[in-house]
Amino acid sequence: GGISVKTDSNSCPPDCPLKNEGCFGDNWPMVTHWNKVAETGYSASDAAFFLKKQSPDFVRIFEVGDAPKDSDGDVDWRAMRIVDTACKKHTAWGYSHHTEAEVRVGMHELKNIVMNTSTNNLSEAAEAFDAGLDVVTIVDKFPAKSWRKDGVRYVACPKQMTEGITCKSCCNGNTPLCGIKDRGYVVAFEPDGTRKKAVLTVIQ
Repeated sequence: GGISVKTDSNSCPPDCPLKNEGCFGDNWPMVTHWNKVAETGYSASDAAFFLKKQSPDFVRIFEVGDAPKDSDGDVDWRAMRIVDTACKKHTAWGYSHHTEAEVRVGMHELKNIVMNTSTNNLSEAAEAFDAGLDVVTIVDKFPAKSWRKDGVRYVACPKQMTEGITCKSCCNGNTPLCGIKDRGYVVAFEPDGTRKKAVLTVIQ
């Protein structure tokens, strides 16, 4: 349920270790939707127009893909602000694999989208969390629903822990964990899908 916004794979940071190595977007059936985005292209103005027409809802930004790029190949902050403004009435969150400190901070400072810094292991997650960012990470296996390591609290994705839970019903239909800004914990995910083994190799 809810609304998802996808950008094409060219938007992904070139140094993302999951690119072509087990990315969520490479799994079926998501890859079929992702390929359509590549064919039709992504327009921040079109996405904003669509979002403004919708009733208040949960919006997942960059379900696949990452921040749109400008003509120089850098993050297109104008496009980001257009979509961020369009999410004002929605509960919106997203994910970015950018590692540049200035980009991460810029994403965190968006007014209406909770942009999660995606990390690939607990060490990276702890570093980003200590920098004051909203963080998600990958673990090979959940040790518990919630646990601590080196002073950082981790909470397992409820959707992966409990059958029948979706992003929209996470937290009993209240704001999903990934949509809570300045939370005091990292949201953890286990790799799944047909490329699970590739992801496990990357995060080791």
